[in-house]
Amino acid sequence: MALFVNDYRAHNYSEDTIEWYRKRVRHFTEWLSTSKSDPATLADPTVGNFQLFILEKQGQGKYQHHPFHHTQEAKPSSAYIHSYFRVFQALGT
Repeated sequence: MALFVNDYRAHNYSEDTIEWYRKRVRHFTEWLSTSKSDPATLADPTVGNFQLFILEKQGQGKYQHHPFHHTQEAKPSSAYIHSYFRVFQALGT
């Protein structure tokens, strides 16, 4: 994660943007650590694991883990789901 953050700082991304990415990466890494019996490793962020993560996100209520809103039964927006694809793509580049 430090390499990713340093790269984004070198490209002059704002700290808010970096924090946005960091939060989404943290959601994925926390999911990885709870979905496996072994500790998460660098080899774990695979396409298959990411697809399982997205399927779980799509099945959750809207505003799951949001600091200001209560979880709603409505599904998360496509823009919210797409934000994780943006992060996964950014980590691969």
